[in-house]
Amino acid sequence: MHNLLSGVDKVFVLKPDGGRYSQSFVEATQGFHSKFFAGDFLVEQLRVIKSENELNRMRFAADIGVQGFIDMMKNTRPGMSELALGSTFEGSVKKNGALWNAFPNVVGSGSNAAVIHYLSKRDLLREHDLVLVDSGCEVAGGYASDITRTWPVGGKLSSGQTTMYEFVLDVQKKCIEHLRNKIKAKESISLNELHDYSVELMMEQMLALGILRNKGGPFSRTAIREFQKYNPTHIGHYLGMDTHDTPHITRGGPLVPGMVVTVEPGIYLPKNDFDLPEEFRGIGIRIEDDVVVRILLSWMCCAEV
Repeated sequence: MHNLLSGVDKVFVLKPDGGRYSQSFVEATQGFHSKFFAGDFLVEQLRVIKSENELNRMRFAADIGVQGFIDMMKNTRPGMSELALGSTFEGSVKKNGALWNAFPNVVGSGSNAAVIHYLSKRDLLREHDLVLVDSGCEVAGGYASDITRTWPVGGKLSSGQTTMYEFVLDVQKKCIEHLRNKIKAKESISLNELHDYSVELMMEQMLALGILRNKGGPFSRTAIREFQKYNPTHIGHYLGMDTHDTPHITRGGPLVPGMVVTVEPGIYLPKNDFDLPEEFRGIGIRIEDDVVVRILLSWMCCAEV
């Protein structure tokens, strides 16, 4: 080790799992620590822009994931457990070539869907409820997909559920179209700017629906805090070998061809929030797709599933 390190000026090292280097590594590199620099950002700059081969692996993961969602929708029945529905996805993707789930899937029915990243999966599906599933799979090479869909357990949406579903779907379509237009025009746009655009769309409609109360003006700090009660999440993240990939790459930087991002607007309306219109209480909806950034924007997975 000393022979390797003695002839170089800088050594870029990656942060280990858990954040601490092993004692054996520290001892083996004693005397050279002043040459060490963090290498995570350099590696992530390479990872965040995908080659065609990488994109093909990610399309494969997305295609398998889409089929997993189709199989879940076909098998959804009242009385089925959330855990059993989630297991349907895992069985489907493994049968079609995935290694495993990319992350512990979220399966929330009824008011559980209004709990972001609800993981217990202990409840039963009920006839008139919605079920929200956030899942993805990993394929050989380590590449992942990340998809969310929300659908009615009994096959029919109530009036309030229809209003909320169409609202979230419309926001997602407009966000993807906005991103498409910016990239096509070769105008700079970041994930943070796309998020700000989504917030404007959502707040305007939530005010019209009576979900927000317009305290202090439509885009005041008070109104934004109220909005964040019902959507505290970001519109998207980078996707690749990790579900939330390249964490050292800022979401404030410009999106460029070869990047893959998620676009995932959602709304989460607690059942016990009596400030909400009654027809919307207990509804949680998110719609998430994986998008390749390029001159002609393309979805990794089918937006109509």
